[in-house]
Amino acid sequence: MAALVPAATLEHPDSGAIWLAVNGADRQRADLADKIWPVKNLVSFISKSVRLKAGDLIFTGTPAGADSLKPGDVVRGGIDGIDGIGEFAVAVGE
Repeated sequence: MAALVPAATLEHPDSGAIWLAVNGADRQRADLADKIWPVKNLVSFISKSVRLKAGDLIFTGTPAGADSLKPGDVVRGGIDGIDGIGEFAVAVGE
């Protein structure tokens, strides 16, 4: 997971390529615009039944290509085209 960025800073993006690479090979790639519900709609819907607070995370599923990881794999990911969102990288441990 990358650093948290306040939603107000991003204005609830509705497009941008979501990607994940394992050991340098693309494993998942999709666009926010292709999700069933826009990000702002998800936040609105969830906040009607749960009080969302700073730092809360909303997990929405994953694009096609999900698979297992093994020790030593290096995972990189991010969302392209959205200022303020960086990439993340992590090595899978033993």
